[in-house]
Amino acid sequence: MRTRYGTERELLNLIKVAHRFGIRVYFDSIMNHNGFDVPGFNESVAEDFYPGFRPGDFQLRTTAEGFYRRWDNTRDWGSEWQVQNLGLSGLIDIATEPGVANRNHGRSEGDTSNKPVYLRHPDNPEYYCYIPGAGGQTHAANEGTYVGFGPENGITRAFLRLNESFYGEIVEDMLHRSLRWQLDQTKADGARLDAVKHTPADFFGSTFGADRDVSDYGILGQAQRQFNLTRGYLDENHRDTVFSVDTPRDDAMFFGEHLGQPPSYVPYIDAGMRLIDNDLRNNLNRTLGNPSASLAGYDQPGAGGFSPNVSVMHAQSHDNDYAARRELQHALYFTRDGLPLVYTDGNYHAGTLEGSGGAFPRHSNTAFLG
Repeated sequence: MRTRYGTERELLNLIKVAHRFGIRVYFDSIMNHNGFDVPGFNESVAEDFYPGFRPGDFQLRTTAEGFYRRWDNTRDWGSEWQVQNLGLSGLIDIATEPGVANRNHGRSEGDTSNKPVYLRHPDNPEYYCYIPGAGGQTHAANEGTYVGFGPENGITRAFLRLNESFYGEIVEDMLHRSLRWQLDQTKADGARLDAVKHTPADFFGSTFGADRDVSDYGILGQAQRQFNLTRGYLDENHRDTVFSVDTPRDDAMFFGEHLGQPPSYVPYIDAGMRLIDNDLRNNLNRTLGNPSASLAGYDQPGAGGFSPNVSVMHAQSHDNDYAARRELQHALYFTRDGLPLVYTDGNYHAGTLEGSGGAFPRHSNTAFLG
């Protein structure tokens, strides 16, 4: 099926060609929210907006009539609870907090409910990669045998229904499986993780413990396990090459968009991701072009932002097209330790998105090839 961006076959071919030329490919992974529509808003519409989801998978307010409404957007950006459990720009918040409890679903703000557990893709056995049995990797809360994704994995629709108790998932398990499927089927090299501070850090991976670098816990632990299975890597450390640009890469690269505390940056790095260096970007936007400011010390690794082993330096993004002296910012990012990023929107093809305040993705205004 063709979309406005092309077909699945064309996407897979693009990735294959990129890899031939030594170009790594990362997808934008959005695990915090879906679109603006509220499932179950009223009874007059067949509200199957998000296949594989039910209203209980989202943080929503319930009405006396049994319908659902979105919560307010975050009111106090200094409140970690609001940042992680209220709305972001009117989008529908997925209950990504680890465990079976949805911690903001009910009649009143802060009410909790149990997340639904069910077979989410009964007609798509190719989306699953385990069968019940001993000796395999963990699927959801059960032990299983890995058979791989795709139409040749031996799993059928009848088999899914026959083993529904094994394949039943809460929403975070489905998100884990989704990222694993994407890495396996596309052979992508990792992902940019959108709006990570709006999701608890332990959703992503183990944030403490001597074994956290080898743990399969969380969406990144699961994704790294899949990366090893798909690529044939045997190194059990899931993170050593995430935080080094000098070591030959045998892990998927993950970097998170965290645009300011709270919550703290530290547990997200501990969970196994680099972070977009928004602190450095903000500091340079305040400094460049300001006659009373100084760049003294900015030639040192990590000055003005994160240390080189955890940073991804950037001047612009799809959300924000402003950058003070962007050519100087890019010159700095590409000449000091760390991972640099240059944003382009594909030469201003994007139109205005209602409610976004302009074109989306934002126009980059960047002569990124010189």
